Amino acid sequence: MARTPNYNVQETEQGRTAVLTGDWIATSIVNQDSDLISLLTGSSDVTLDIRGIGRCDTAGAWAILKAAAARTTGQPILARPETSRLLELVDNAVKADPTPH
Repeated sequence: MARTPNYNVQETEQGRTAVLTGDWIATSIVNQDSDLISLLTGSSDVTLDIRGIGRCDTAGAWAILKAAAARTTGQPILARPETSRLLELVDNAVKADPTPH
């Protein structure tokens, strides 16, 4: 069974960090992605920490990338290597030219 995707914002000496948990997959993301985007829109000091998420599919990766893009600065996304690679693949796919038919 999927764990509900969630996030909370923590204050540290380095600034604010949005810590994501749960499974960020298509079948479990309901409003979490739009809520996270609303929280991060225009923010300049929020780091995303996704090291605590469980499963993540391309829909979850896309939601995380959209949330990261809502920030005004390029704070890093803290991720495990496999999740970082998925984010990279989804980001490249979104930016790629369409395949001609």
